[in-house]
Amino acid sequence: MRAAGNERFAAGDMDGAAECYREAEEALRFVPPNASVGSERSALLLAVWLNLSLVMLRLRRWREVVEYTGQVLAREPGSVKALFRRASALLEGLQEFDEAERDVSAGLTLEPANGDLRRLKRSIAQARASERRRESARYSRMFGGPEPPVVEPP
Repeated sequence: MRAAGNERFAAGDMDGAAECYREAEEALRFVPPNASVGSERSALLLAVWLNLSLVMLRLRRWREVVEYTGQVLAREPGSVKALFRRASALLEGLQEFDEAERDVSAGLTLEPANGDLRRLKRSIAQARASERRRESARYSRMFGGPEPPVVEPP
């Protein structure tokens, strides 16, 4: 099921990939008979949730990205992939800058040279600055002040 999901993902069929990954997730919901099987089951679940989070990111289903990455991070707090994907969803879709920045900082603590996290950190700063400019212009219009020009960052 997971392999079929990977094939569909590679083919660009995000809905099909999500369906396969959800089937894999469902198949992994059992009580393991011993610790060895339990460890293997947990590792597979984490991989499936990470795959689902990536699919949901591509489908722009922000809350589902947060949900799946949250499941991963509850079991593996040091998952840089999960931190990056959740921060991306929090920034791009939910405009939750503080939470996104918190995840990026946690990821950079674990991998200080991670280029994707560094770029995301800059994107958060730019989004915050842009939001402040829009709010300033909005309040200026509401209270009759001169309307400042809205300039987007380069």
